[in-house]
Amino acid sequence: MRRWSSGYVDDHPLGNLFGVDTGSTSYVAGQWTGVVGTFAVDGYGAYKAVSGGIKAVKAVKLAMSEGEDFVGAVKRLLSGDLPTTTPADPAPTTPKNGDAPSTPKAGTGKGGKEPGGSGKEANDQPLEVKGRDQKNVGVEKKGPESVTTGRRADGAKVYSGHGTYGRNTGNFTVPQGTRLHFYVPHGRKLGDSAGLAVERGVDAPGAVESFGPGDILPDYVIGPPTDLNIMSGSRTVTRPTGISALITQGMGEVHMAMCREFDPYMV
Repeated sequence: MRRWSSGYVDDHPLGNLFGVDTGSTSYVAGQWTGVVGTFAVDGYGAYKAVSGGIKAVKAVKLAMSEGEDFVGAVKRLLSGDLPTTTPADPAPTTPKNGDAPSTPKAGTGKGGKEPGGSGKEANDQPLEVKGRDQKNVGVEKKGPESVTTGRRADGAKVYSGHGTYGRNTGNFTVPQGTRLHFYVPHGRKLGDSAGLAVERGVDAPGAVESFGPGDILPDYVIGPPTDLNIMSGSRTVTRPTGISALITQGMGEVHMAMCREFDPYMV
């Protein structure tokens, strides 16, 4: 890029601006003297014309096409009598197929489940898993402390985890063909060793409260069995879940190896 001028007439900005053949005999002979003089007299007008760029050039050319001579058109431009044209805004273009905005897809269902009730979270991890499928076993505050191979001796279903309820916890009605057994009173904690005994079904404490079809009870929330000792065949969850989302019709005898503790911070 040059930052200097050679001094030749080919470098003259007025010649470049108005498309004049700077190599012509008439240009060199001084036929442009009158025009240059006009610009020199009105320096501010020259600034306006040049700063107008292509709009000013178009305005002069338009006046000349209507019969006015070149010098007259330039003088009118400098005096402000010759309006410059402003191009209209370009018409909006239709996007190509590849540029068209995509149609929004169906969102994630309430509670992180996929639409359609697949029972899975958005990351495809099942909501309910057996104890043997729990991850981070032995990692404090991330998984069960241990998982013992086996299941309850009588073959009945067992849910294992941390159980809580809050001020806004709703109610749940036990469906037909299902009976729930709890091993601590409402509002109390269940010890880890007692819970493991319930899971095994051997030397287990007796149920303190049971609910059959049609009975109404709080929709307790059961959480993952973090830092608990559990059985591989027990049912567990991967995130806090109300028992109403887990208990269904025809499950038979279901043992709840969980606390029924009040959580003042639960929303």
